[in-house]
Amino acid sequence: MSRTSTQAAESAADVRDVVPFRTAVHTWFAITLFVLPGVAALLALSALYVAFGTTAAVTGLFAGLAPAVVAIVAQAVWRVGRRSLTHPALIALAVGSFAALALFAVPFPLVIVAAAIVGWLLARYAPHTLRPATAHTDDGPPPLIADDVLHAERPSRGRCASSAPV
Repeated sequence: MSRTSTQAAESAADVRDVVPFRTAVHTWFAITLFVLPGVAALLALSALYVAFGTTAAVTGLFAGLAPAVVAIVAQAVWRVGRRSLTHPALIALAVGSFAALALFAVPFPLVIVAAAIVGWLLARYAPHTLRPATAHTDDGPPPLIADDVLHAERPSRGRCASSAPV
């Protein structure tokens, strides 16, 4: 059965109506479950420090938190670096940027501009250096349900209306 132009226009309208809704839901979901707990924790720690910052217990608490924060940041940097620094030229760029900031006190905006120029030159004259790495197998087991199966159903106004109250 062939689709009329009216049906095609209605289908396109359904997609336009549902996609921004899904994006908004995902954004608020991320804000609620990721950002707000961090903000609440920082607010609580700030209030604790302002109220009792001179006591030995709070000083010890913050002294104990500092290495944990450094370890979390170091682990995140290691994971990002392992996935993104896939060529010796990129590793040299990262080391050079770090040295410029930490050892030579080059202003941060200047380091960003220089790294952007070097990245552009690499993309222009040595594009093989910027190819993505092969997939890593240490990300855990594969999902039980593939993404293409989850998103195979076409959005409709009825589906949008039924999930909107949620």
